[in-house]
Amino acid sequence: MMSVGKGVEGAIIAYRFREGPRPPIYRFNPKVLGQDQKRKGKVYRRRGLMDTIPHWKLSRGVLS
Repeated sequence: MMSVGKGVEGAIIAYRFREGPRPPIYRFNPKVLGQDQKRKGKVYRRRGLMDTIPHWKLSRGVLS
């Protein structure tokens, strides 16, 4: 854990998946980060775990 400011603690979550024909990250990312889905001109949001936790999105991960 690290201090983010004024007594607030946070953690950096890092993960890496091996390369392959269909890496598990394609199933993992939408469940953790959520996903926007477009159908017939409308955008629907599939919520993920990080939608319930305050966080900052980094380039390829999140800071929680």
